[in-house]
Amino acid sequence: MNRPDSTTGHDYPGRADAWLRACFAQRTTATGALLAVHLLWLLSAGRPWGCIGGDTFAWQPGSGIAHNSQHLADWYALLHAGFGIGLAWALRTLRPLWQRRDAGLVALACSTVWEVVENTPFVISLLDNTTNMAPDYSGDSVVNSLADTGWVLLGFWLAWRLPGRWALAVIVLLELTVSLAIADGWVLTAFRLLAGLLGRDAVALVD
Repeated sequence: MNRPDSTTGHDYPGRADAWLRACFAQRTTATGALLAVHLLWLLSAGRPWGCIGGDTFAWQPGSGIAHNSQHLADWYALLHAGFGIGLAWALRTLRPLWQRRDAGLVALACSTVWEVVENTPFVISLLDNTTNMAPDYSGDSVVNSLADTGWVLLGFWLAWRLPGRWALAVIVLLELTVSLAIADGWVLTAFRLLAGLLGRDAVALVD
């Protein structure tokens, strides 16, 4: 007898998305492939293994450019955990019959995509915070980027059974905490990215 949340359940994608079911069936291989893509991209982009300041801390509360986004954990770790919580809520809502481990693979894929995009030269230049109060940003170290994905997965696993209203409350709390601590966060970053893009477009029009 099939479990109601097994891969044979009707809530899984149909033939058009058979590749996704194949990934679920080969979960270990898919996980390894995502981690390999993540690592190879960072190395090909020239990201350092550890802190460019020469140290590696479990927690870095400061905001100097030599340490920002270089260690195992910093204030941004809370934002990544919040991202994982949001993914758990969204996937549980959209695909209520999925097993948690299958949804977790999708969460891993989402985090991998973000970490790859975040460490492109274009996005790094957009996230340059030298003109505001947020910590300066020059890209992640390999250790920090992989740890960020770990924080996403931790938030995801802890929040899988969390009611939606509580998940939202935790996300808001984490966002406010980071915003007050270092004048940065998902919301502030979104505004800065938008302002940066509009600013570049405006300059292009003037030229």
